[in-house]
Amino acid sequence: MVKDAIQKMLTDANPFSDVKIDLNSDRSKNFFVSPDIANRVLDECPSKEWRAFFALGRWGGLRIPSEINNLLWRDIDYTANRMVIRSPKTERYGKACRVVPIFVNLRRELDALKNELLQSNNFSEDSKVIPMVRDGVANMRKRLSKIVEESGCTVWQKPFMALRSSLRTELQDSRKFSDVQLNNWFGHTTKIAERYYYIPTEEGFENAARYESKLKLSSVVQQSAQQGPERTSQGELQNVESDQTMAVSPERYPKKCPSATITTTCKNS
Repeated sequence: MVKDAIQKMLTDANPFSDVKIDLNSDRSKNFFVSPDIANRVLDECPSKEWRAFFALGRWGGLRIPSEINNLLWRDIDYTANRMVIRSPKTERYGKACRVVPIFVNLRRELDALKNELLQSNNFSEDSKVIPMVRDGVANMRKRLSKIVEESGCTVWQKPFMALRSSLRTELQDSRKFSDVQLNNWFGHTTKIAERYYYIPTEEGFENAARYESKLKLSSVVQQSAQQGPERTSQGELQNVESDQTMAVSPERYPKKCPSATITTTCKNS
């Protein structure tokens, strides 16, 4: 708006040029909705439509409400096991839609909802999969928080965002999919995923605690570790530096690391 006003000579300067805006994400609000928590919340959903809505967020990774609101039954290809997602958020960047896979957990809920609609003669290929989104995001956020409470789990902040980021984290940690695949499915870049979506999980820390390095150091490195650098010749130290099996020295690590966010579990777990 201000740039347009300057171009139209309505003003000669930007009055907000000195205003500093912090665009960094508050990672303290991030929460990993684990499979256990997700299944407990799913079991408390009051209808098949609510179950499908929750599954589209947690196991579909859709943006809520925009992408779920635009999803029609004809966008779902059951034969190829994938669906077309239309995204108003990325449309401005020339990416109006993307194709995403239908994971098993999500397919189960979509099938159940479709069968219910078919039995009641309310199914139409051109109708919305989740029509209740039109009731308003605020109401749905409040209702989801109530469902989470009823499941015995702690209500997390950013209720819809957490579902999408949890799927990204889960798929990232599985190491079964490349960044290129994940970025195409989620409609963002690796940089954005690392900044806003990826969440360090308890499972990751537990796996790290059980990890034992199988790296075999060269005889020169082992001798250097036993004798100390003052007893090693200059030539041997050069060999150590060039040895590809040598671990990175402590001096090469960054001095500061970002704090990790540890997620919590259900009250009753």
